[in-house]
This record gives sequence, structure tokens and C-alpha cells, in this order.
Amino acid sequence: MLAIDHIQALSEIDHCRTIAAHDDIKKFCIPERGNEIGKTPLVLMPSTTEAVSAILSYCHQHQLEIMPQGGLTGLAGGSIPTASDTQIVLNLSRLNQMIQLKDGYATAQAGMVLSTFKDEVARKGRYFPLSYGSEQSAQLGGAVATNAGGINFLHYGGARQLLLKLKVVLMDGTILELGNTVPKDNCGYDIKDLFVGSEGTLGVITEVTFRLFNPRAQTYTSLVGLTEIEPLPQIFKQLKSGMGDSLTAFELINRQAFQLGFESYIKDHGDLALFDQSYPWYLLFECSTSSPYMNLQEMLILTLEADHSFINLEQVLLAENLEKAEALWSCRHRISDAAKHYPGITFDISVEDIDGFVKEFSTKITAIHSQLVPVIFGHAGDYNLHVHARNMSSKQDLSALEKQQLEDLVFAILTSMKEKKLGASLSAEHGIGRHKKRMLSSWVPQVHIQAMKGIKQLFDPQSLLHDGVIFDKD
Repeated sequence: MLAIDHIQALSEIDHCRTIAAHDDIKKFCIPERGNEIGKTPLVLMPSTTEAVSAILSYCHQHQLEIMPQGGLTGLAGGSIPTASDTQIVLNLSRLNQMIQLKDGYATAQAGMVLSTFKDEVARKGRYFPLSYGSEQSAQLGGAVATNAGGINFLHYGGARQLLLKLKVVLMDGTILELGNTVPKDNCGYDIKDLFVGSEGTLGVITEVTFRLFNPRAQTYTSLVGLTEIEPLPQIFKQLKSGMGDSLTAFELINRQAFQLGFESYIKDHGDLALFDQSYPWYLLFECSTSSPYMNLQEMLILTLEADHSFINLEQVLLAENLEKAEALWSCRHRISDAAKHYPGITFDISVEDIDGFVKEFSTKITAIHSQLVPVIFGHAGDYNLHVHARNMSSKQDLSALEKQQLEDLVFAILTSMKEKKLGASLSAEHGIGRHKKRMLSSWVPQVHIQAMKGIKQLFDPQSLLHDGVIFDKD
């Protein structure tokens, strides 16, 4: 129980809104996706970096736990407080202003929603490429704190590659400005990078500066029906060789996943004409350029016609206009939300041998639960898959044992691949949070865990900030 004098003191901080009523607090304890429910004695909503500093300084002095919170879109269990009712939620949604917008970069407060940032940048004739399904709710600070990737990672990179500067407040209230807007800056350690992917455990990000790009002058979206994915590396090589850097997205979707996204789209928008038949797999890729002088459409056609060994042109659907392209991408972005209505579990992995992983996973999940089906999609161009095991025939949730068995299965497959010197990661872009701590402790060497704990100790020696995320304190 948080003492009334602490609530009173924190409520008197300038530029900070305080929420203590039980009914008003609930929405800050339930993630946008997922069924966990947390508890908090207090929600603080600052609107300035200085207010965040005052809050953290007070909590540090009185040893009060703080849980930084963005748009509640996280998928690893790190976006809500624990059920202990001891963590004060520091919600950043009122830190939502654009601070500076130039040709080469833009600076905004960390609570600005990603889609709002992109829209403001576009109105000034610039382009920001970070794009993923929850961008209508996800905030910029959360994108950095989880090192978000998304569909355009293939060409532009993710949050880490796009970030130039950030402002962060440490647990004792110290404000740090890290990074630079000039591309060359070798002045010692790049401390900024420590906070990218730190999931709010080292400091509270309050401002971010991202690099901007020329707007895209041409964009072509294509959907390909595939009977198998064994030749996926050859298909990617063919497209990359022909299109070069203009290949900006390369997404793989299995039949079950595509059906979920397609049906969701049809429900809201009506019919969408695609192929005359369904395929076991679909490839959704995009080619784009900021140059108005390239004949991108001709390049694409020549690339597809160059070799019919792996791509049958009768199985290629070229979006004939922007409306059709947006419809295809809408189907893709709807998959996660559609899948969450069915009992199951989700994994966010990177794996070099996509075909090998998919075959083993799809074959073995039915031994754990006979009604499970694989729902698989993701950014195949950078080896990132979102892997679901879902029961499409029942509303009864999987047991805790079944979920652990599925985790063990995925861990075993990835470990086997790592032992074969194939690239693999148990977390590609969603982070560790609380859900993957058990697997992380076995995935990376203990010296790695101890090094991370040492960094945590340096910035937050009392473990008051987002404690229990990534790893547990000793």
C-alpha cells in the first residue's frame, strides 16, 4: 500500500497528472494484446522531461518502484505492472509533442504515437520508414526501448539504425542527452545504444531524434502464391539481384495466417479479389524508390521474368493501384490481432533456416495438443518470424504445462540450429520482457547475463526501475 504522503508529494509535481482512483487505474494495467492483468497503486502522467526527473528523483530517494509505460502494445509482458501492487506506473502518453522537424531529422517527445509522428513528418515532405501493425497506438519511446523492427527493416533498419539522439532520465533524476545529429561522432563509448532495447530498465526515454528520408516517389506491391518455401532463399536472391536496394519489404505468410488477415479485412471492407485458389504460403513484397526517374515497374517485370525456376508468373498478383496495395498490407497487419482471439502462444524469433524451423515446429506441435495449428508470418528478408501455435477449434486456453512444452520445443529447435552454426535468436524484435526470462537465462552465456546486471547496477543500483524485466535481480 503506497503511503498517502507519497501520493500527495508526487501529485504536487509540476506538469504531472496523477491518477489514483481504482476504476481509472484499470486501463493502465491491461495490455492491448494479451490477457495479463497487473496492479498499481498510482499512475503518473508527466508532460515534460523535468517532471519525469522530479518523479524519479523522489522515488529514488524514498525507494519506490517505477514502471515506465508507453502505448501498451508490447508483446513480451513488459508493458504493464506486476500483480504485486507496488510499482507506480509512469505513463508517457502526455509527452506527445513534436519538438523540431528538419529535412534530415525530427525530434519528438517519447510519448508521441508512431503514426502521428509519421503523419507530421509526411506533411513536411519527408518520410520516416519505421512501420509495424501497432503503430496507431505504439509510442516512439517504446519503439526505441524495445528496438522495434517492422516491415521496412530490410532496407532502412530498425529503431537502433534510425535513431540519432535521445534524452533519457536516470532513476536518480539525472537527465542525459546522448547521440548527435551529425553522422560522424566518435567521442568515446556510444552510451545511447545501451538504452536501445533496454525495455525501460536503465532509464526513462523522454525525447528521441530520428533520421528522415526523401518520400517515396514510386511503390509497387506484389503478392505471390507459393506451394513450398524451400526455395525461399533463391527467390529472395532473385528479387534482390534484380531490384537492388529498391526491394524494401519481403514478408512470408502461411495459409492459416493469411486467412485470418484476409477474413478480418473482408469483414470491415467487403470483397477483395485475389487468386482463384489458395496456396500453402504467400510472399508479400514491396519495391520502392525515392527517385522519380527510375522505371521501377519495368525493373520488377524484368526481374520476375528473368528466371521462372522459383516464381511462376501465374502465381504473381501485382497491385494495380494504391488502394489494392493498401488492402494487401492491411491483410498482413491484421493477422496478430485476428490470431489473439484463438487460444495459443506466440513466439518472435529470428532463424536463418526458415524452412527447417517451420517443418519441425509444424510437425511437433500436434504432439503437445492435437488441435494446434501453426500460424506463421513475418519479415523473411531479415529472417524474422512471428510464430503462433493456435487452437482454431476451441476457445479453451492451453494449460500452463502445454505452453511450457511449446516454449521448450521452440527453444530446442533454435538451440539445435545454433549448434549447427546457423543464425538464430529467441527474440527478434519484441524483446524479453517477463515472458522470455526463463529462456534467456539458458540461451545466452551467464557472463552475458552478469554483464547486463552490471550495467543495470550502474544506472539503477536499487533496482527500482522496471524491476523483473529481462532478468530477475540476484
